[in-house]
Amino acid sequence: MTTNNDLPESLLIWVSSTVGGTVVNAARSPARREGWQIDTRRPDGTEQRYFLRIDRDLAQGRGSQRNLRRETALIRTLANCDIPAQKIIGWNDEHCAALQSWVAGRAELNNAEPALQRKVMLEFMEIVARLHRLAIDKLDLPEFVVPRTAAEHSLLELAAVENSRPTPVSACAINPLAAFGKRWLHNHLPQEVQATVLLQGDTGPANFMYDENGVTALVDWEWGHYGDPMEDLGNIWLRDYFYPSSGGDLAAYFQHYAQRSGFELDIDRIHYYRVHQLVRSVIGLVYLTSHFDWRTPIPLNLGYRAIIDIETCRALAEASDPRHQLVEIAVPDLATAADSLHEALAQQMEHWVVPQIGDVAAANISRGHAATLRYLQRRERYGADFDAQELHSLRALLGNDCADLATARSALIAEIETLSVAGEARILEHLSRMAANQAALMAPLIEPWRQCRWASIVPR
Repeated sequence: MTTNNDLPESLLIWVSSTVGGTVVNAARSPARREGWQIDTRRPDGTEQRYFLRIDRDLAQGRGSQRNLRRETALIRTLANCDIPAQKIIGWNDEHCAALQSWVAGRAELNNAEPALQRKVMLEFMEIVARLHRLAIDKLDLPEFVVPRTAAEHSLLELAAVENSRPTPVSACAINPLAAFGKRWLHNHLPQEVQATVLLQGDTGPANFMYDENGVTALVDWEWGHYGDPMEDLGNIWLRDYFYPSSGGDLAAYFQHYAQRSGFELDIDRIHYYRVHQLVRSVIGLVYLTSHFDWRTPIPLNLGYRAIIDIETCRALAEASDPRHQLVEIAVPDLATAADSLHEALAQQMEHWVVPQIGDVAAANISRGHAATLRYLQRRERYGADFDAQELHSLRALLGNDCADLATARSALIAEIETLSVAGEARILEHLSRMAANQAALMAPLIEPWRQCRWASIVPR
């Protein structure tokens, strides 16, 4: 068997027993969540490919509210609905692993020709409309909580994300942007909701598969829940930013969704739920970028945090503006030391190591390590100056002479806990500058998203 992993032998034996064949290859998926391409061969020589998802936190008794067991139950339920999704082949309780069917097609619609993008996106919006029209009282999902008020449609999922990590301290208690984002969502809670529907959650481009004929399956149901249909549209808006598949204009696709679903578009709530998804990402990434696990794509998470932080600030500013004007946040331009040790090691990684790696996931990680070295070089060179700038800004903002940065950040978080709408702008301005400084330090890590732009969601 060919494998580049630390998959437990007992898990591979279980896979073989479940499918009635021998595992001949196991390759790590390049996605952020742990998953494996599993190739098997039956006694008659036929070969079959599967996808193996593993929740190691859950297996160690510290799983989140949005764990793989819950997701697996949802996927099994969808098999009885008119929603294309992967199939569950088996569940392993010992390792908390789900063996799924291999879904044909490609994920990154942003790489397709415009005509195919349009065809697939229209079909995808029709599937989302069908998903939202499912009668939730007919679904057998006991772990899914039904929100009873307009506020709960936002707050239940926010709480699930805040409490999703195996740590006793919330990200909102230690990270000013997470704290501010949470407070902003409370300050601007929707006052009404058209319907309570089943949401995919983290939905949009790259979380569905497609081929030349159209959508083959919606995948990644980890954050599925009951909520406001406008939330999924905010999610699609965010994912289109990272995987631009709408030609920069989502308005026509959202109108198509409205026609097929029967739900009226609410632009203000779509803005709100774009912020909601971004803030949830901020909260999750605080954990992922402070508790490092070698099995996770660390460089990807670091870069993703930097871009998410700055785009969260942008989205907050735009959602706070009744006209939703485009907000620009200037990122400092930092010089790079071409002769530094970090740069030399990064180039060795890129020119000597990466060309010798045949595995796509391993090659991507190695490129990420080169970018991380360049980030560390920038942090070593500019980090103290940026810390001093932040402390100076916080002293002016808070009106006191905090002794150090940690104390000043804690004081800011304490103030945010009771912040009114009237006080939001001055704190958001500070957070935007800090996010811009972080993006400057992490510029080598955010290079994959350098050309990303937000699509329009209103007719031009």
